[in-house]
Amino acid sequence: MNYKKLSIGRSLERTIADSIGFWASLVMFVVAHYIQTVLTLSKIFSTLDIIINFKQSLAYMTIGLGFYYEVKVVFERFASIFNIENVSMI
Repeated sequence: MNYKKLSIGRSLERTIADSIGFWASLVMFVVAHYIQTVLTLSKIFSTLDIIINFKQSLAYMTIGLGFYYEVKVVFERFASIFNIENVSMI
């Protein structure tokens, strides 16, 4: 059950991380169109640089969340091992 949650969570996080650049660029161009501003190369590239940095931060966050869930599973396994009663074979 935990593996399914991990797999679904990672897939969802990776999908969001991979598509965030596209959606952010689309929003930027739509907003620029509606407020009728002039898009210069410096504005476009600085905005794309911010988007790329945000995407990388999101990717690092997903790695951290995956690590958190893996550590949680390991500690649950340790707890279940330590709670096993000692049974004698004699």
